Amino acid sequence: MDRDLLQAIPAKYERFLGPLFFKPFARVLAGHVPPGSETMLDLACGTGILAEELLAEHSSGYVIGIDKSHSMLREALRKPLLRSTWVQGVAERLPFAKGSVDGVVCGFGLMFLSSLPESMREARRVLRPDGVFAATIWNPIERNEVARTANEIAREFFRTDPPPFFEAPYAMRPETVHDVLNETGFHRVDVEQLVLLNDPVAPWDAAVGLMEGNPILARILERDPEVLPKLVEGVANGLESRFGSPIVASMSACVISAIRS
Repeated sequence: MDRDLLQAIPAKYERFLGPLFFKPFARVLAGHVPPGSETMLDLACGTGILAEELLAEHSSGYVIGIDKSHSMLREALRKPLLRSTWVQGVAERLPFAKGSVDGVVCGFGLMFLSSLPESMREARRVLRPDGVFAATIWNPIERNEVARTANEIAREFFRTDPPPFFEAPYAMRPETVHDVLNETGFHRVDVEQLVLLNDPVAPWDAAVGLMEGNPILARILERDPEVLPKLVEGVANGLESRFGSPIVASMSACVISAIRS
């Protein structure tokens, strides 16, 4: 397996998937943290895309990013972000004191947590009274045309038992999160539907991000490493045919917010 390709996943995620998927929603999510919030905790922070927007939105705030992936955190550390700290850890066992943060946020990471209820109990524990929790999750892949198109093209390269390219990120439903937040002691739980345009991205860059800036790369290389160049080219051509160049398309997700009681 190509170790260099795997080690480059976080950089390609940041460079290509950031504008294609995550930055537009990060700007909105940062605005859900009330003005004057001093300490904000970013769960499953990845390469720090949301943290950047939090710091831009809250000029006197401080962000703590936590993620289980050392390689993602290493990429976050490359950013010249003041007023930030990066911690390797998991949302189910937060290494922070009770009532120590003003806001807890999570950008498209809830679906990857080992236990959503445990993570939400921990989020509530570290929040001060009346602190805000806010997170984004994707709506179904059928409502996200770039991901759906890339998924359909990529699966054609693996006719037998294709890797699960984009199923997991689009599988969580807002009512699940809503119920868990209520059950773990949050109140004023709200679900806001969003449709946003991605930042413009060239089709080739999008294809590289989708296939090589994604942990699914390991599964692709396990199955057939020689298919990767053809896969990237096929996805790039398919995306350009469908969306033109640069790609600008609508994305569908929701923001789920709640208050710590």
